[in-house]
Amino acid sequence: MKEVEVKLQFITPCLANNRHDTRDLFDKDKAGNVMMMPSWWKSILEYGASALNKHQDSVKEIRVHPVVDGVPKVYKRYWGNNQYKEHEAFLKDDVIGIKVLIPNTMPYKDLLDIFKLAGPYKGISPYRWDEGYGLFNVVSDYSDFQ
Repeated sequence: MKEVEVKLQFITPCLANNRHDTRDLFDKDKAGNVMMMPSWWKSILEYGASALNKHQDSVKEIRVHPVVDGVPKVYKRYWGNNQYKEHEAFLKDDVIGIKVLIPNTMPYKDLLDIFKLAGPYKGISPYRWDEGYGLFNVVSDYSDFQ
């Protein structure tokens, strides 16, 4: 296995879902870093590998570190006349970094291709990913990892 980093830029906001009276929050580690569960990434990786028609078996070995490199901001999700809920969020155009363990047999380029294909179609957002939140593009370059 080898560890690589991938930089993702959000196309749509990625919203926190831990309910609180004033603002919904992300899960965080003890140091206050945002965490996204590995199972969420697994779903995206399997979707991308299937769409790419590559690495459907080896993608099951990929592990994504739960801590995300990025600082959330505040997003107001409106649902009526001046009615809204605040969420911690990564906003449109925000960039996050994730650390990923991939099998030695998988080229870094192929991992990026999987994310590039899946990201604009399957979101990574704790709040309503299935409604278009958390869609992303890959901003890592193939030369970022040798």
